[in-house]
Amino acid sequence: MTTFDVLLEAGVGGAAMSDQSDGDCGWAGAVTGTRGRFLLAQHMDPPSLAIQRQVHGTHVRTVGLATPGLGATSPQDAMGDGDGLITNVVGLPLAVTVADCVPILLFEPHAGVVAALHAGREGTVGGIATEGIRQMVSVFGADPGAILAVIGPSAGPCCYEVSPEMRDECGEQGVVTRGRHLDLWQSNRAQLLGGGVKDAHITVTKECTICTERYYSYRRQGTAARNLAAIMR
Repeated sequence: MTTFDVLLEAGVGGAAMSDQSDGDCGWAGAVTGTRGRFLLAQHMDPPSLAIQRQVHGTHVRTVGLATPGLGATSPQDAMGDGDGLITNVVGLPLAVTVADCVPILLFEPHAGVVAALHAGREGTVGGIATEGIRQMVSVFGADPGAILAVIGPSAGPCCYEVSPEMRDECGEQGVVTRGRHLDLWQSNRAQLLGGGVKDAHITVTKECTICTERYYSYRRQGTAARNLAAIMR
């Protein structure tokens, strides 16, 4: 597992991402118990986990006291379709599953708000990072300049190769391209900066899930297994 010390040192109750050594932490892992064991290792309560059925979009939901535990055990029990979650409830873990897509974890310590965002190619094009910040500000009064952000392990610009047609299309929609490769790290960093997050407050782990064997990778393995990126206030 990878723990995100910059967030832990700022005061969150937990912030980490699983890897292959933790086992599949996707929906199958909710049944086998691997997801629960990973969460417990982060001092997070598995039955309280809030998670969605991810659809590669930009819908962000607010999670409150009435909605913890939705999606903790099966997609049928999830909060619905979406790719981002925000809460100010202490002890309520939020998570997204990834296997090359970009996990973005956010924390605004003064307002006491955390967020977990799933930024795949479509989510990046749609601006889910921008939407996450917008909702942290509008719903909880967060200060963008105080938000700390982590862009976690995911497909890097070294390996995320697409067709020339897709490269051109994504480039026209604002995604940073490098030859035939997409740079989702820099693209999401730019969105965070555009939303008011300070450059010094953005951490990019720069671990590529495709060219390292540490994490589950759909592109490298064709696997249905998933890594879990979780945060808890």
